[in-house]
Amino acid sequence: MLAGRDDPPGEAPPGVSPGTSGHVHPMRLSRLAREPQSLGLYVVAPHRMEPRGRIGGNAPEVTYAGRIAPSEGAVGRLTGGAPAFLTSFEQRFPEPSRIDGDHELRAADADTPYRRVVYENELLTVAGVPVWLLAVGTVLAVALTAVLLLLRVRSRRLRGRSASQAPQASLPLS
Repeated sequence: MLAGRDDPPGEAPPGVSPGTSGHVHPMRLSRLAREPQSLGLYVVAPHRMEPRGRIGGNAPEVTYAGRIAPSEGAVGRLTGGAPAFLTSFEQRFPEPSRIDGDHELRAADADTPYRRVVYENELLTVAGVPVWLLAVGTVLAVALTAVLLLLRVRSRRLRGRSASQAPQASLPLS
């Protein structure tokens, strides 16, 4: 949807209903749906846009908001070569019968950029065993081996000392 603060009267961008006081994305027909509905809406405008309300669904969630540079391609033709702001929304309607109107869009208070960041973590494994477990196991095995070697050396020293300190039988000199 292309929308702006300064659209000339009588010239409605695609998706905007003439005769309304603002930019509108039609939703009322969706209330006839029998299955839950979802909406993915992309708005290109001079400024960041936001819906005025929930219109019977979950709260609209901004998934992207940021300036886009004019280009010579389709975006450039859409914006007339002028810089623009792209705002993307997602919204779920678990009960479509509760949809009570169309989305009216208005310029947001600020052109704050937003980008969703998704972190994906992966557990590193070797032969199906987590690497962290192998590392901890190796450290414990080395520590146990060192302790056992230390105890063995110590017990040999104690045996050697006790053998040298044992009383020796003296033979009578006659």
